[in-house]
Amino acid sequence: MEQDINITIGKNIRIRRSLMGFSQSALAGRLGITFQQVQKYEKGTNSVSPAKLLQCSKIFGCGVEELFHDTALLLGENMPMPVPSRRSLHLVQSFERLGSAELQKRIGDLVHALAKPGPEDS
Repeated sequence: MEQDINITIGKNIRIRRSLMGFSQSALAGRLGITFQQVQKYEKGTNSVSPAKLLQCSKIFGCGVEELFHDTALLLGENMPMPVPSRRSLHLVQSFERLGSAELQKRIGDLVHALAKPGPEDS
């Protein structure tokens, strides 16, 4: 279970890093570690120390608890966590820059209408 939590925290770090537009090397430089260590964090191979989690949260401008997102699910059931693709992350970044709530709503409705229904939509 500890490994699953490390993997989930690592995925959250990767998502935040990508959304911020940082390379692994750029994040590593800000954390004072090697990019290989960032890779190990993101894969869940190595645990992230509390001090590094706090440092990451300050770099990302989020609360430490956000880096633990979905870890609570692991304590009950070992559910697979979907990882957004790079394309999905870029889409979200562009969507947020639109600025118009009405345009965002219309695009969201269009995407929802075009998407094949998933199990949760049935």
